[in-house]
Amino acid sequence: MKIKNEYIKIQLENKEISLKNMIFDKYLEYFFQRQYNEEKLYTYDSIINMGHCFIKFDNLEKEITPSNLDENGDSIITIDDFDIDIMATNISNLWSENSTSTIYDYNIKKGFWDIKKEETIYNIDDYKGKKIYSLAFGLNEVFACLDMSNYSIFLNENGFNISRKDTFSSDAKCLGYAYPVHLATRGDPYYYVDGKGKNWKPKYAQLYSVGLGKVLGKMDEEYIVGKDIFINEKSDVSFSFNLETGLDDSIYTSNTLYCDDGLFPLPFNIKTEIYSRDNLYCSDELQPSDSNYKYIVYKYRLCYLSNGSTIEKLNEFYTMSFENNTKGLFEVVTKLERG
Repeated sequence: MKIKNEYIKIQLENKEISLKNMIFDKYLEYFFQRQYNEEKLYTYDSIINMGHCFIKFDNLEKEITPSNLDENGDSIITIDDFDIDIMATNISNLWSENSTSTIYDYNIKKGFWDIKKEETIYNIDDYKGKKIYSLAFGLNEVFACLDMSNYSIFLNENGFNISRKDTFSSDAKCLGYAYPVHLATRGDPYYYVDGKGKNWKPKYAQLYSVGLGKVLGKMDEEYIVGKDIFINEKSDVSFSFNLETGLDDSIYTSNTLYCDDGLFPLPFNIKTEIYSRDNLYCSDELQPSDSNYKYIVYKYRLCYLSNGSTIEKLNEFYTMSFENNTKGLFEVVTKLERG
């Protein structure tokens, strides 16, 4: 799994500046863990978006690092370091069979929150002429930050628009659903009826099982997470399983068996002839066996949150398949990293 900031675009009156920024470790942790940790799904879902853009009009005077943590584990860069907070006026999503993208648009002329004054501002006259030194993004905390001090961008009466695009991708292909929901900041709506009438909630996906298969997306051996197999948390952004693949039967070849494209004579007590490969070499030893399985398959189950934090599981699943040629007992590691 990979996360990548595709761009941050600042649209001024007569030009556009396109940049990229670093996403902090904490965001990666929140995003990654909600795919398998039910207890954290609600908590993390409520904060893992970049729905606010924070702007600072003087030097930040703090180092931007991947962890954004000091030696005591406290955040170095916080919302209080900034001057104004612009809420996204539009959030849109793009999906494919192995990725999702979220695009945020922020328009300062729609109004913003003055962090120091603690009030909403609609008239930007008092802020005209101020230089933008830093941009940050997040919701209840800062998840990404960008140093703008080397760019001469000043706020004028026409304001500006800012947009950012983040993409989450996998090496595997999603089958059974239009896109991998666990890679989306928020899924498409699920409609249901309760005592209050017709309602909807965004869909989420959590890891349900892991298996092995010969066909893309299909499990021949399936292990339910938490029942048949257990997650080993290796770090905040990686987990693993121990799996074992079966092996095809090995064959003994005789010293008089020569490799070619044809069928070979076999001893009279062998009733079925074998078609030998061109790269089969004769020996008294057993020949290397191939794994029975071509794919490691992850199955995800769709769900939604009702009454705040209650997880309602749906009878809807999709799979993500990874090619695998490993034989015997091996460890499968899944991690999220920056693209």
